[in-house]
Amino acid sequence: TTYRPSEQLRFTYQFTNTTKKTMKLKASRQILASDGKLVINRPGTLALKPGEVFKRTVTEVLPPKLAAGTYTSRVKLLDQKTSAVVDQNEFTIIVEVVPITKAAKSVVLKKGSTGSAVKELQLKLQTLGHLSAKIKANGIFGPATLKALQAFQKANGLALTGKTDTATYDALNK
Repeated sequence: TTYRPSEQLRFTYQFTNTTKKTMKLKASRQILASDGKLVINRPGTLALKPGEVFKRTVTEVLPPKLAAGTYTSRVKLLDQKTSAVVDQNEFTIIVEVVPITKAAKSVVLKKGSTGSAVKELQLKLQTLGHLSAKIKANGIFGPATLKALQAFQKANGLALTGKTDTATYDALNK
């Protein structure tokens, strides 16, 4: 499955204790880069009675500065005493860089602009870490988008116009 930085990863995980004893487990949700480096680790603990089912829908917002590439999403359960792996499930996710389309490049965007081109700009600025992932890419060029665009322009040695000129679009797509 393909995602973009700042998008929400969502999946359901289920494990059933098929033993006759209560299981005390260490749980972790992880995202690992292709080289095995841990990008995200969400640890926790749980206890499951015999026959009890542990089922959770997991949601994780991917970091806005997550580089393009292939990652592994993993859920791992370990015995608390022995650290033996009780259960492990993983799947591959692909993270893509958000390109600015030709249609979006043909429009000069500024504060007050709206539409899909603004949303593309917002997603790109989030990917590059200039617009907070907490701000929804809603297609409305407001104060937060203006501030993020100017921060991008400054970081790239561009004129601080607060508008998407040719030089800004070229820098966004490097």
